[in-house]
Amino acid sequence: MEYFIQWGTMTLQDAVDFCVLMIQTTSAIQRFSDGIIADPGDMPGVGGPVDAAVITPDKGFVWVARKKLSVGGNEINLDKEANL
Repeated sequence: MEYFIQWGTMTLQDAVDFCVLMIQTTSAIQRFSDGIIADPGDMPGVGGPVDAAVITPDKGFVWVARKKLSVGGNEINLDKEANL
């Protein structure tokens, strides 16, 4: 089965949802797999929280979802505004 996706009429929100779905689907498939045909026994390459961003002509690069980074309980803030 192959689906026909209307890329040209997809809203930005639908595009974000679709991308996150594809990442989550890949993660779920890797959970039940034992590598790929070309490399059996290989380890999964994705998992955990999903980071997502959009790039638009007027706003440029904008994070939609971004996991927090931390070391030893100390959170690291990589936002430009926080480093000014």
